[in-house]
Amino acid sequence: VFYSLQRSALFQAHGITADMRINSESAARKKRKVLAGTYEVSLSDIYRELLPQADETLIGQAVDAEVSCEIAHGFIYEPVARLIRRAHQRGLRTIVVSDTYLSSAQLRHMLSELMGEDCGLIQQIHCSSEAGKAKTTGIWPEILRRENRQPHQLFHLGDNRHADQEAPARLGIG
Repeated sequence: VFYSLQRSALFQAHGITADMRINSESAARKKRKVLAGTYEVSLSDIYRELLPQADETLIGQAVDAEVSCEIAHGFIYEPVARLIRRAHQRGLRTIVVSDTYLSSAQLRHMLSELMGEDCGLIQQIHCSSEAGKAKTTGIWPEILRRENRQPHQLFHLGDNRHADQEAPARLGIG
C-alpha cells in the first residue's frame, strides 16, 4: 500500500516516500506512548507526524488517499465472509475488533467497499485506535463492557495467535 501511495500525485507533490510513511507511524506511536501511555494512534495522527506543517485539509486528503489505496489492495477472505453470513442466518450478533490506526467509520467504509451488502451483517466495529488499547493491552474488557456481554458469550476469530487467541482466552473469550 505505501509503495503504491508513494507513486500517487499527492505523495509525489509533497515528497513523501513509503519509508517516510512507515517511519512517521513509528514516530507517532512512540510520541503517543510518552504522552498518553498507549501506542494506539489514528491515521490522522500518523499524517500529522509526517506533515507537521499541513492543514487539516491536506491531512484529510492524505488519510482519504490511504484508505482508498487500502481498498484497492484489499480483499475479503471468502471463508470469513461465509462465516459472517452463517452467523447472521442463525441470529448471532457479529462484531469486528481490529488493531488498526483506522477509525471504525474508515474500517466500515473499507469493508463496505470490499464486502458490498454483506458489510451490513456486521453490527459493530471496535478499533484499537479509538479505544486507546490493543487486543494485547486491554481492549477486551472494554469490548465486553460496550457489548454488555460476558466472556463466554463471545467467540473470536483472528489471524494473530497472541492478539486473537491468547489475549482473549486469558479472559475466558473463546
